Amino acid sequence: MSRTRVRDEDLFCARCRRPVRIGAAHWPEGYICASCRDHALETYGRCVGCGIDRLTPGIAPDGGQWCTNCAGGLGDFFCERCGREAARYQRGVCGNCVLAERLEDLLDDGTGRIRPELVPFYDEVRSVPRPKGMLTWVGKPHVQQILQALAQGQVPLSHDGLGTLSPWRSVAYVRDLLMH
Repeated sequence: MSRTRVRDEDLFCARCRRPVRIGAAHWPEGYICASCRDHALETYGRCVGCGIDRLTPGIAPDGGQWCTNCAGGLGDFFCERCGREAARYQRGVCGNCVLAERLEDLLDDGTGRIRPELVPFYDEVRSVPRPKGMLTWVGKPHVQQILQALAQGQVPLSHDGLGTLSPWRSVAYVRDLLMH
């Protein structure tokens, strides 16, 4: 059995020089750690190569931003559901679409629809520019319980109603989102 030798410079992220794990993304500039990949796939702007405003995860030699095509074909990052160019989370779907799907389940009032008073909340949360953090937050069991209690009318949608829920930090965050 033969083994492929890995050079020392291949064991570090080409962008931040931190060690990378086996199976890390390999882009034209070298291996990319998960943090740098996540950051790159949340970077939008005008590509210095083609001049188009779009996802610009690549780094040009002059330090400018390159789109996926100009950077050497980093991959296909178009969402199969909405067509947005972004990191894909599940089944070829972007984070905003995954977040919208999870919120639809959590905010269901029992009729298969989102409680009408929570539709503005749903619209605001599902359209965040960086959905990764919101997906993590919505995935927590206590947050799911808070949202389901509000959606199903177990608690009045008021300051007093929210005051009956816990933990208080998550409730305060939900209150802030609702007021926004």
